[in-house]
Amino acid sequence: MNKVAIVTIISKNYGNRLQNFALQEALINLGNQVKTIPAYPYHIIRHKIKYFAKKALNALNGQYPDVVWDEFDKKIKWGKAIISDKRIADKYDYFIAGSDQIWNPLFDCNSDRELLTFAENQKKIAYAASFGVDKLPSEIIKHYHNEILTFKAVSVREFSAANIIEQLGCDRPVVVLDPTMLLNDEQWIKIAKQSKVKFNKKHYAVVYFLGKRNKDYDEYILRKIKDNKLELIDIMSPSSEFKNRIGPAEFVSLLYNCDFVFTDSFHGTVFSILFHKPFIVFERPYEDGYGKMTSRLDTLLSTFKLDNHRVFDQSQLESIDAEWNIHDVNNILNRKREESISFIKKALDI
Repeated sequence: MNKVAIVTIISKNYGNRLQNFALQEALINLGNQVKTIPAYPYHIIRHKIKYFAKKALNALNGQYPDVVWDEFDKKIKWGKAIISDKRIADKYDYFIAGSDQIWNPLFDCNSDRELLTFAENQKKIAYAASFGVDKLPSEIIKHYHNEILTFKAVSVREFSAANIIEQLGCDRPVVVLDPTMLLNDEQWIKIAKQSKVKFNKKHYAVVYFLGKRNKDYDEYILRKIKDNKLELIDIMSPSSEFKNRIGPAEFVSLLYNCDFVFTDSFHGTVFSILFHKPFIVFERPYEDGYGKMTSRLDTLLSTFKLDNHRVFDQSQLESIDAEWNIHDVNNILNRKREESISFIKKALDI
């Protein structure tokens, strides 16, 4: 049994927490003992103190902001040491960097931690690593080149990431599935059923936008929802009746039980595919500090031959078809899942 440590971004983001959990479960399914390395000291102690303190303070109504996030966080098997612990390199047989945008040079949180500089070369693996950009700043190219060369095995999530690594002078890495797609729909349905919130809407559409909203798109979405006699759940809306009540499990539950998805999100699209939902993906504009954020959607939609679900401008709205061939997509998913698991097994010498 291998002892494997996951090193990833740790943030309050649905995709981030769900990909962390999914990679953990996929590794456990292969017979490994798995931990996620906390980003800072005493992560677990602080988490528990925060959880019980908030629960006590809000005992009257049984609810507090972020309780659903704290509940899901308990599904992650946390390690007891951070990477600054000099003994950590000997605690595990392998360290896996990924997934998420662990190598995005625009993110302040990304550092040598995500490049596993603390570990021995033969223990360093990248699974579905992402840069989140199409080009690296010139001042860090040499550093990334030198560090990526030290990895035992490297896989990425996007074609653009494979291009970047190849342009660095390293071997072109394999493009694998995001960890969330390594688990089947039955495994995610189990998570959906663990939602702490019951959404009392029989037929509804999910709207999930992370980028800047477009007035024309919003008007189109509202019209489509009305025409199809659906109710609306806008996950990120500050005026939503479910504000502060949607954590990762609730997010999965919403996508599983909905009738339609409108999104600009990678993981909003992933779960639309996993749960066989009609969906439309809207182009997200460039944002300072984040980049354009479209390369992962380019790869995802291209891989599953669903490019026609992407909206780049208003002229496409009236002709776009949200339906798709489930059988064809599932065949691709099964094949890509096998290829992705095969990469992990080979990298871990299983």
